[in-house]
Amino acid sequence: MSLITINAGGTTITTSDHQFATYAMALLEDQQDQGAPSDVPPIGAEWPGQGGINGGLCRGRDGQPDYYLIFAKVDVAGLKWGGYGNESKATSKWDGLANTTALIEEGGHPAAEYAASVEADGHADFYLPSQAELMLGWVNVPELFSKEWHWSSTQYSSYGAFYTYFTGGYTSSSGKYGEFRVRAVRRFIR
Repeated sequence: MSLITINAGGTTITTSDHQFATYAMALLEDQQDQGAPSDVPPIGAEWPGQGGINGGLCRGRDGQPDYYLIFAKVDVAGLKWGGYGNESKATSKWDGLANTTALIEEGGHPAAEYAASVEADGHADFYLPSQAELMLGWVNVPELFSKEWHWSSTQYSSYGAFYTYFTGGYTSSSGKYGEFRVRAVRRFIR
């Protein structure tokens, strides 16, 4: 009987079952392929050269690649969403970049305009996060946010937009004339 030994991450498996060894190797390779690259800082840590804090991996939608959310190091208070009474094309619950682009094109949206103006570490591609991206911030890096309301880029209606309340971790809508906090975000695709 010949034995097969597999070493991975400090664990050693020895077996005589070739089928099991093949299966175990495939699982280990799959885990290595899906794991974060070794140069990715932990969630919540500053990402050198990327302009902010690693907010975690966000799943791409509609055929788009997965991407890391990089939250700006600072936020700003007292910005209106803007466009009260007007319909906006910024309705994606997932794509804050597309929402912010629409808001900038429409004009009169202070929260999105501020987010798009943020520059850090040579990056000028920040935007106002979508409802889902902001909730991912609450899930992964709540300590980064003031325990207050933060605007998302997702419109609720012609009179309201979604926000996330970081004290309780819920999302709801409020009148676009309200003044809430804004933390810009950018994408990093590997």
